[in-house]
Amino acid sequence: MDRTRGPIIHLNGTSKNELLDQQQKLYLAIADAMKALANAAPNQRDYYLLDEAAWARARAKYDVRYNTLKLMQTDVQDDMLFIANQ
Repeated sequence: MDRTRGPIIHLNGTSKNELLDQQQKLYLAIADAMKALANAAPNQRDYYLLDEAAWARARAKYDVRYNTLKLMQTDVQDDMLFIANQ
């Protein structure tokens, strides 16, 4: 096990199962946020856009938000695997 990946579970602390449960809840909450974000994605039929650049900016903002959530979700998943393998 690569002990530099994250903290080692303390034997007198929160149980491994509880730590995994916390991480799973976080992972699922991020998944819910990603679904909500997808539902709120910009759609050209919903807005008056003055030019194509305005639409590109709206899409870029959406992409940053989605990619941020995806990165968070991947990081939480990595933590879950690290905890599970201890």
